[in-house]
Amino acid sequence: MNMDTYSIILKVIMALGGLGLFLIGMKNMGEGLELAAGNKLRVLLQKITSNRFIAMPGARTRSIGMPLFKYGVAGFLQWGYNFYNNMHSVNTINPYAETSGEYWVPAGDPFSVYPAEDGTAYESTRIIVFHEALEDCRAMKLCESFYGKERVIAEIEAVFGKEIKFSRCAKSSDMMLAIRAKVDELIAEAVK
Repeated sequence: MNMDTYSIILKVIMALGGLGLFLIGMKNMGEGLELAAGNKLRVLLQKITSNRFIAMPGARTRSIGMPLFKYGVAGFLQWGYNFYNNMHSVNTINPYAETSGEYWVPAGDPFSVYPAEDGTAYESTRIIVFHEALEDCRAMKLCESFYGKERVIAEIEAVFGKEIKFSRCAKSSDMMLAIRAKVDELIAEAVK
């Protein structure tokens, strides 16, 4: 080999080494941010969003049906149904022991079901409550067909005690059950 070939090989090795150090630094920085933010980030997310993460109370997950109805959202895409891998699918994870894809995403985000021994899926509580949120949305749409959207929103917000927004969630299951009871009551009155 001549000097040019050695020079190219040396540059490639140096570039790969530099990239490796960069990736290690990024990983360490990410872990440091997670440790620094800790529970504060989780509490902030819990205060401002409705979602399907493990750390969120079921009432927050179920709340999403209200803004979906109010704002006419036609669909909801959740990418993680049964993704049992870490970032970039480098390693397979055990979803019973590791719920965040090895700290890649919030716990519960990569999957909504758990693998059963026979190859089927066990539903998580999160997916069951999310299904209830979608059923609430459907009931609100049925109620709308009898009374109009403005009245249904007004009735729900009267029970909820505040304007429906994606950034506002029910604080308890009792609140969500009261909202659904009001919607069911309106439907029952309309079909008498």
